[in-house]
Amino acid sequence: MITEAPKQLNVTNSINQSIKAIQEADSIAICPACKKGHISFKRSFYGCSEYSNGCKQSFPSEKLGKKITEKHVKDLCVKGKTAVIKGLQSKNKEKNPFDASLILKDDGSLSLEFASNKPKPKVKKYAK
Repeated sequence: MITEAPKQLNVTNSINQSIKAIQEADSIAICPACKKGHISFKRSFYGCSEYSNGCKQSFPSEKLGKKITEKHVKDLCVKGKTAVIKGLQSKNKEKNPFDASLILKDDGSLSLEFASNKPKPKVKKYAK
């Protein structure tokens, strides 16, 4: 037993290193809240690998009828904002569609920034 115990400890360390490597490979971005953990997909949401150490940062996999993609989550973590997401649905009975960007607030929650529906002004080109 005494000679086999150190060998088993080395196996445990390599397993822990393998688990950490797998978690980092599945990582989408570094957690914007704790700056230590990695955000990855967890069955039905995106969450931080440092959850067991107290980090509660998470992102839903769906918001207002639209799927939140890994690209959206990466943009939220890195830039704090997504590109405009088209076809979000309002919470009322009619489920009116609208376009908006998701914004990551300081407390880790998400808010909306509505897209401007105004047409871009046309620039007149003059012939020479």
